[in-house]
Amino acid sequence: MASNIHEYTGKEGLQQITAHALEAKGEILIYETAYASLELFMPHEQAEEYRRELLAKGLRVRQLTNQVYQHYSEVEGFHEQVMDIRRIATEKIKIDREILIYNDTVAIYQTKGEELYGVEIVDPSLAAQQRQLFELVWMQADRPANSKDPRTSIF
Repeated sequence: MASNIHEYTGKEGLQQITAHALEAKGEILIYETAYASLELFMPHEQAEEYRRELLAKGLRVRQLTNQVYQHYSEVEGFHEQVMDIRRIATEKIKIDREILIYNDTVAIYQTKGEELYGVEIVDPSLAAQQRQLFELVWMQADRPANSKDPRTSIF
């Protein structure tokens, strides 16, 4: 399969990349720069609708971040049924760009500042490689201190 590369700019472009992730089969892996990062490029209610769609589709998200956990969504069941978050120290890896890995796609985007942009690369080999790297980092990451449920890392 030939690789396909798509470039996006501005808030609308980042919204397109985000919408494409709803096509994931089962799981989305994310390197996250900030909690509630969707609100950096879309209104809160639109972000909450996206979260409701993740929940309705039964998608799971495993997310790595440098941030301390913060509750950011009021969508009932979202945190418990969709999200599994682990924190990795910036000394191990500094996450300063959002990266999504799902299906055969790797999406990288800049969500802060004046220059909002994103790149989607559809390439099975690249996606497999990035999935392996994510797993290596995931094994080194910590569950937040407020984790109560061994199944998920956010409570």
